Amino acid sequence: MPAIIVHGELDSVVTQANAEQLTRQFLRLNGFVDAAGNRRAGDARTETHADGVVSDYVKNGRRIVKTSIVRGLGHAWAGDDDTVPFHSSKGQDSSALMWEFLKHQRRPAETVRDAFVA
Repeated sequence: MPAIIVHGELDSVVTQANAEQLTRQFLRLNGFVDAAGNRRAGDARTETHADGVVSDYVKNGRRIVKTSIVRGLGHAWAGDDDTVPFHSSKGQDSSALMWEFLKHQRRPAETVRDAFVA
């Protein structure tokens, strides 16, 4: 199951530990790590840039888990309009980031077919 996690490093409502725990849970669910957190499969790619830190976890050539910790962002939607409550111009455009991640996700053909055979 793919997952994208975006979190503001200055969020005072939801702790950054939540993003870290979600990342570990989805890595385990997708077979990247075992119960002890030891790597079992896949590759991790982490980039640090002006907007924050982005980690991609790739397995069999497919990005399965993506985590973005947005520098300077509080409890808000990143890369948007500062005049709207709970939105911030800080960081990458979260909508674009999520679309870029999700547009490549596909259910295995047998799963889709089985959903209509019931």
